[in-house]
Amino acid sequence: MTIVDLMHHFVQDAMPIAVPLCVVVGAALLWRRTRRASAVVQLVGSTLILYAMIVNQFWWHSNGLDAVRSEPVRISMDIAMFLGFLLFAVSYLLYAVRQLRI
Repeated sequence: MTIVDLMHHFVQDAMPIAVPLCVVVGAALLWRRTRRASAVVQLVGSTLILYAMIVNQFWWHSNGLDAVRSEPVRISMDIAMFLGFLLFAVSYLLYAVRQLRI
């Protein structure tokens, strides 16, 4: 296995889970430090994104598992991704605006 193959597998398999996981940990630390509602919404949004990315990884790596590749699972993944990005972006903006006023 060459270095190019290793990098390809790392980017394709590990990064889609590692990046949202880091965002969830950062949102949890922010909520623990500030105890603000916008930080909780960031935590919920990032958790939804992480859920969607995990389901997406199961979707692509399941060979013949009809329960994972069903339409309701795909719809739940799409809804979680949409709501996660929307909630995270809006709560991040609200947190930033409130920090500027203080």
